[in-house]
Amino acid sequence: MGKPSIRIGVIVAVAAAALALLANVAGATVSPVYTVSGAEYSASSTEGKFAGYALGSAGDTAVWNADVKHQALSASCYASGCAIIAGGSIVLATSGSDSVAGSFTGGSITLLHQAAGCGKQIFHIVGQLTTTVGAATFEVALVHYRTSIFGSCVTYSATVGPDAADGIPGTLSF
Repeated sequence: MGKPSIRIGVIVAVAAAALALLANVAGATVSPVYTVSGAEYSASSTEGKFAGYALGSAGDTAVWNADVKHQALSASCYASGCAIIAGGSIVLATSGSDSVAGSFTGGSITLLHQAAGCGKQIFHIVGQLTTTVGAATFEVALVHYRTSIFGSCVTYSATVGPDAADGIPGTLSF
């Protein structure tokens, strides 16, 4: 598929390896805010799985993984926001050997922009979480890169992170 699929594969492999190494470390001191970026590595109409890197406001770095379960994505909920369903999970493993785990308690996924035809889609994800260090918010832009194959729109790559043009910070905040 080209560069996007290679980049996604590398992000997922690095994040999975780091999370496996740090999965049993109890949460201690973590930055209050992490700027996150990464890729969606698995998706269905009711679930998205994401992984990537993060830079903490205290200067630490981290890898993260999120599993977001949501109302079926459809035109009927795009404008008002498709609901994030309680459950799913998030894990953050820092360069300081700290980790945070949690689950989503609610939130929304809203379509902000859709290019004509099978062009790029930009969604605003805002998820509320309960974590091992308290309440948190996961707020990112999800960008679907799409094309038409045999008359159907197909997403071939997807990224998550900040979107300055739309005022989306791309953060995990505690």
